[in-house]
Amino acid sequence: MKKIRDGFDSLRKIFSLSPNYSASGLYYLSRWFYLRKIPLMPFLFYRLNAFLNGCEIHYKADIGPGLEIIHSQAVIIGSRSKIGTGVRLYSSVVLGSRRPGEKPHPVIGDHVVICSGAKVLGGVHIGDYAVIGANAVVLDDVALGMTAVGNPAREVVAL
Repeated sequence: MKKIRDGFDSLRKIFSLSPNYSASGLYYLSRWFYLRKIPLMPFLFYRLNAFLNGCEIHYKADIGPGLEIIHSQAVIIGSRSKIGTGVRLYSSVVLGSRRPGEKPHPVIGDHVVICSGAKVLGGVHIGDYAVIGANAVVLDDVALGMTAVGNPAREVVAL
């Protein structure tokens, strides 16, 4: 019953007028088709999401519930990325590998906030409740509850 309720919740998000929910809802729908091995449908919804919302969230990415994308334009989430529960992404965030064809993608913890223009590249781990500042380029792990800023990103104490 819970799976049916979650499916209806995704549909409600997709058809809402807010692109924040439409982007994540279309991802969850494409992921649903992918997990059930229904051919072509995951790719079609992936491309539809890119067309309607201007973001590319690969259907192979493992994303927990409650993903919130604020201003979805130019958000890119690679195919091997893992994202926890309740993560908030702002515009132009990139989660991917450092080089084309490279396998490691980021692992993002629960309740992380990634601000506009941030790039999280390679097999880095971002701890729960961390904040990635605007335009930061994260190439190393970020500890639990820390804030990372700069290019390359360094951890700072949040006040």
